[in-house]
Amino acid sequence: MRKIILEELSTDDLKALIMETFIEAQAKNQVPNHPKPDEDGYLMTRKEVASLLKISYVTLNEWTKIGKINAYSLGKNRVRYKRDEVLKMLRSSCR
Repeated sequence: MRKIILEELSTDDLKALIMETFIEAQAKNQVPNHPKPDEDGYLMTRKEVASLLKISYVTLNEWTKIGKINAYSLGKNRVRYKRDEVLKMLRSSCR
């Protein structure tokens, strides 16, 4: 790891150094590439879904349990929802 003395760097040099470090980490797969919000198959967090539907986490959990909305587990403690499924469910419930 390089030692950097911040007081000797200009703002532009610091920005360039941060960008360079980020690109290097991304090339080594140390930084995850999350899908962009407009890509198909975008996975939403519980917070995003609850905010979009204007419901509480408790309601979201209940809807997941009864199958009103599908949840997908990512690892042991993470749950995500497919955006297209959430929007489809939202459209069908508004009719």
